[in-house]
Amino acid sequence: VRKGQLVFSQIRATDGAIGIVPPTMDLALVSGSYYVFDVGNEEETAYLWAVLRSHELRADMQSQSPGSGRYVTYWKNIEKLLVPMLAEDKRRSIGKALMDTWKGLREIEESKAKALAEIVDVLDLESEESIKRWRASKANTKNNSAGWGLNGQDLFYRKTRRSVQGSTKPKA
Repeated sequence: VRKGQLVFSQIRATDGAIGIVPPTMDLALVSGSYYVFDVGNEEETAYLWAVLRSHELRADMQSQSPGSGRYVTYWKNIEKLLVPMLAEDKRRSIGKALMDTWKGLREIEESKAKALAEIVDVLDLESEESIKRWRASKANTKNNSAGWGLNGQDLFYRKTRRSVQGSTKPKA
């Protein structure tokens, strides 16, 4: 497959198993149980992805698909789908909005990963020293009800006490 192509699973299309090949998967191999489409441009591909994953189109596919639980969608049924095609400028506008949203979501995920990596670095987590601290705290959980070493019962008590009015500490 090539980046930007639309891939369509024969087995789970009715569950929305329709995707766009990302740049990281360019020239990857896919199973023969996928249909692969060249739509033309990124915006049109994003528009078609959204329409094919809509409840209405998936219901149309499911009504023509044999199976129960794992519906199979055959090419002969795909070519019969009535896909709503708006005017080209509207399709491109919708597709661009989707692509901009995906870009924003990627940026959010990258920002989150950077922040989490900073926490690991600043707190010296995932290091040999951190593992030693964690193990030491586990060895002393019986008498430690604050900080790193909550035992399971105290943790359960604190969680349920917040959620259940008037609960008492469970007996050991």
